[in-house]
Amino acid sequence: MNPVSTPCKSTSGSSSSSCKASTLAGYTGYVDLNGKGLLLHWKVTSDTSVALAVEAKAGSGAEKGWFSVGWSGSGSMVPADAVIGNVKGLLPVASYAISGYSASKIAVTSRFAIGQPELLTSTSGVTMKFGRSKADGEGIAAINYKGKNKIIWAYSGDGARTINDHKNNYGTTTVDFSCKPAPTKC
Repeated sequence: MNPVSTPCKSTSGSSSSSCKASTLAGYTGYVDLNGKGLLLHWKVTSDTSVALAVEAKAGSGAEKGWFSVGWSGSGSMVPADAVIGNVKGLLPVASYAISGYSASKIAVTSRFAIGQPELLTSTSGVTMKFGRSKADGEGIAAINYKGKNKIIWAYSGDGARTINDHKNNYGTTTVDFSCKPAPTKC
């Protein structure tokens, strides 16, 4: 059996989920949010902080315009807090409050801050990096640094440079930041 094609289960951390070892230097695990290469990477840096990177690989659909990842206690878009970035750099990587289903209901917020926001572009895609910490505020949905988190995500597949309707380019997932990826050779 080819070890690359064998699913690797977590050997420690949460036993209810599996996670993959991050392919991005400096991060522990990742999950493919849209099944097409919109990846959320993480590394817990302390009991109260986590480093995150949203990688929109070329061909994922998300590498063309704005994309976001957020936190919602219910898993619903409203109300929620999110970090949004724009490939063209016209929308600053920042923390946003989502209070409705239109662009006018999405605004930069001070409910929670993000550390060291960065947007990197290359021929292989775009990566938005930032940190979240309890010291920077909890926002609507506090992050569980040692367990499961309801994550929402969305992106503009049409290359829009400002927030617009994401159409069918959205979803929700649960990510367990305590999950430790299995060794690459299973």
